[in-house]
Amino acid sequence: MNVNSIISDVANGIVNGLISLFNTIVAGILSSVQSILAGFGLMVQNPLQTWAYNVAYGSNQLAIPLIFTVILGCSIFILLIFIDIFGIEKDIDEGIGGLMEL
Repeated sequence: MNVNSIISDVANGIVNGLISLFNTIVAGILSSVQSILAGFGLMVQNPLQTWAYNVAYGSNQLAIPLIFTVILGCSIFILLIFIDIFGIEKDIDEGIGGLMEL
């Protein structure tokens, strides 16, 4: 038995094990991201689908998209306030400035 073949077999086993571990981790992360995005999609889809059904069959609930838009706008406004309060935008600007100097 050759020493080089033993070392090669061990190295191949380690590399293949690491690749398999990485594939498992990435598949788990992608599955989690997919389920999160599907949840956000349903969060938007269900109210609009209900509104479309009610409008089509004469319930006259025309305010649902307006309320949805107002709630979404308020959420974005609150997010911008938090970003401003905690100074995240300043950190982002400093990080980008540091990257530009490279």
